[in-house]
Amino acid sequence: MGWHDRMNRVIEYIENNLADKIDMDKAAQLIYQSVTGFQKTFSIVTDISVSEYIRRRRLSLAAIELQTSDAKVIDVALKFGYDSPDAFTRAFKEIYGLPPSAVRSGCVELKPFPRISFYMSIKGDVAMESYDENSGMQIVNMYYERMPAFRLVGKRYTSVDLNAAGMLDDRFNEWFQNGWFNFLFNLGGFPGHEYTALCAYENKGTMAWWIGVFAPENTTVPEGFSFMDFPPGIVGMCWMRGYRYTGEIFSNVSFDKCKKKLLDAGNTFRMDFNGETCQWSFQRYDNTRFFIPDSDGKVIMDYGVYLVESEEIEQAMLDREKAVIFTSTEPTVKPEIELPSTVKLPDMRIEGVAPFYIDDAQSNLLFCALTTVLLKLDNISESTPYYCHKLNGVCKGCGDCGDKPNIHKHHLSLYHFLVTVSGVGFMIADRNENGNYNLKIIPGIMPPLLEDRLDFAIKAIGIAYTCPQKNMGEKEIFRQIKESIRTDKPVLIKLGQGSGWSVITGFNEETGAIYGLDASRHYKEGKVSFAAGDLLYMEDGLFVLTGWFKYIENIVIIEGKTEKLSFNELIKRVINQLEAPDNGVKSILPLMIDSITPENARGVADFLNNTHRYMMEARWHAGECFTSTLQNEAKGQKEREVLRECAGHCFEIHDICWKIWAQLGIGPHTDFRLPNLISQMMLDKARQETLKDLFRQIWENDQAVLYLLRTLIKQEP
Repeated sequence: MGWHDRMNRVIEYIENNLADKIDMDKAAQLIYQSVTGFQKTFSIVTDISVSEYIRRRRLSLAAIELQTSDAKVIDVALKFGYDSPDAFTRAFKEIYGLPPSAVRSGCVELKPFPRISFYMSIKGDVAMESYDENSGMQIVNMYYERMPAFRLVGKRYTSVDLNAAGMLDDRFNEWFQNGWFNFLFNLGGFPGHEYTALCAYENKGTMAWWIGVFAPENTTVPEGFSFMDFPPGIVGMCWMRGYRYTGEIFSNVSFDKCKKKLLDAGNTFRMDFNGETCQWSFQRYDNTRFFIPDSDGKVIMDYGVYLVESEEIEQAMLDREKAVIFTSTEPTVKPEIELPSTVKLPDMRIEGVAPFYIDDAQSNLLFCALTTVLLKLDNISESTPYYCHKLNGVCKGCGDCGDKPNIHKHHLSLYHFLVTVSGVGFMIADRNENGNYNLKIIPGIMPPLLEDRLDFAIKAIGIAYTCPQKNMGEKEIFRQIKESIRTDKPVLIKLGQGSGWSVITGFNEETGAIYGLDASRHYKEGKVSFAAGDLLYMEDGLFVLTGWFKYIENIVIIEGKTEKLSFNELIKRVINQLEAPDNGVKSILPLMIDSITPENARGVADFLNNTHRYMMEARWHAGECFTSTLQNEAKGQKEREVLRECAGHCFEIHDICWKIWAQLGIGPHTDFRLPNLISQMMLDKARQETLKDLFRQIWENDQAVLYLLRTLIKQEP
């Protein structure tokens, strides 16, 4: 029995038990793997975790049953594993954007999530299982593709445009900020090749890069852009799997690995383009492999190099075209993680530090790491009972808040609290010394965590801390790190210029190395380019770093516990965030909508989408905080009732954001991306007025929360 046959047996088992309990141990046995190995294999091959596949399949069958039977919503919910109508409704809306009751009419067209099938492995493709010990980057597939003639429309860059890390991040940011990608998409791509592209040119050591889009031949080039015409040809494609937000899959190491594999397969790079001796390669991003991380937080980027055609390539392409393409050959699953023999174990390591779970829209990476540290300080573990405010007692595992382990629930509860009371969740900066709010808002991006935010968040939970300055020197800072570890207190550290933070949990005196949990794995972020030999090991969230001192941007050492801020002080902080007269978004959105033209319609839609996406996440955190952690700080029943009313407004904003998505034509059916016809949709005046009204409702709910919080502490407006 082949690997694809075994995987089909797993799918058959899942499908037969969607209305019953699915035993992961049994599913893993069908493919002869451990549960962990099976889950990783499933995610890598299908671009979706097995738990998410099961959830979507159950909701698909539930939707069909609701449309084709008279079964009650509660009965359908119970049948497919939901213990309450509320939990079922939330999950249903997340997938379809509508409550279950709305599909009864039969007038709503729902697209069910299809059953997966696995077919014959691809002949002629070269299956790769190549690992890099330091980064975990892996080439998971290599094949050949025939590219038609096309015109690359974009802008050309040289080495002077690279940043200090040798990357084009600043130029890409310029493209997104100016909406150039959205503008060029309106030119129209050619079928199967509507890709955002970064093309690299190399001629005798001279490098140049193009950022742009693939367009049909003879496409009219808009003013301000350049173009390059490509003849038809054969490219060797590699699928590079790694972390997107660390930048590793965009690195020269990644490209060199792909080129080496293509050469090792007997290929020759094409060096004649338009009469010039040069080599062209490109990256493609516009596919689900790149935009949807797997269970390890990794994505797959397409990397292609033009090759000299040969009979072997033609035969490989012919064999590939004869096969039903779904996956490459059976992947190799690595054994349980162990430190390599070349890496010395730490002299001292704190045990029981739980990694942060990242599946509930946590964006602030400092608070992610801080939460991990705080749970350790309070000795909270999986065995610690979780208090459910809805039940007014210990969690009974009803499933209403999802099938999460206890430690995950503790993590989320504390994270909601930190994001909300610090003010980060409301997109507002603190007043400066002149009494003004001056933080520029970039929609879709969490505001930078200012030092006063860190200070307030830590004081809110009653922690004393210090931030050693780098000018103290490596020896003194290492001494403080070691002392903290010896007293069982993890250390927070920010490495590099990105927004990623890590948690130091151990050290080695002889090598001077620090050990810990890495932000780039657990929080899917953190752009740091480590020098060779500094980063000795990084996999599954663990890291060992020797040359850490030169990368330090910030460090937080916990000294112990102190008096927490009072309930009134916490509420005043939130009020301070909500009473800002204008955060830069409230006034500009209606003006942007009123100024929509055929040329800027897509760009405005993208701006609205990114803005409301942030509001959906931030207000959800606030709603959860008002119904959980802050309830413990409230003085009495009346205060708790006011907080629950505040939560209702925050959750109402969450629902409004779903309506905004509906107006933008966005949902699970579009992978939450703008549809192709968005420019035409945005020109509709009725839609424009609806969007302005929905955003107005968001501000009104914010003002309602502000009013309630003021009455809570008897503060006059």
